[in-house]
Amino acid sequence: MLNDGAHFGMLFDTAEEGPLKLLASARQPLELFMPETYPLAREEAIWPAQIASQRLVLPEANSRLLEIIHSVFTERGLPLNVVMKSSSLQLVLESVAQGTGLLILPEIFGNPSERPCGIVARPILCDEFSDIHFHFFSRSGRRMNPAALALQNAIVREVQAMHVVDLKRALA
Repeated sequence: MLNDGAHFGMLFDTAEEGPLKLLASARQPLELFMPETYPLAREEAIWPAQIASQRLVLPEANSRLLEIIHSVFTERGLPLNVVMKSSSLQLVLESVAQGTGLLILPEIFGNPSERPCGIVARPILCDEFSDIHFHFFSRSGRRMNPAALALQNAIVREVQAMHVVDLKRALA
């Protein structure tokens, strides 16, 4: 949202101040992404202690996601073995596929059709990672052209559908 240049944003925390209007929100727990042949891929879910000894590829140092990951590992006294950081989602996913390291990202990136072949995702057994939410917001009072408004409405529907899927999982 630099100089009001964007109509859409993705945050891991929402600020209390500012003329933002929350349009939708959905729980998006963090998952561990790895090659399907990796030994941890046989596990149903992964503990943070199991991740501590692994090579990781992670988002850039200034990302809120990295702050959350670092905080959880530091509080548990666990080391992070980060071998690569990048702001490119495609680059980190390709690095995982090539065996460079494992990746921690929100569940939304776990869609098999959206990631390179041969990568699997497993939930991480950690309250802090399970309670991450995806928030979709817009600037209040901004006029948008019809195409941008249609895109905004489509994204809101998708985020609301994530919440419905999450509720169905919780009830199962």
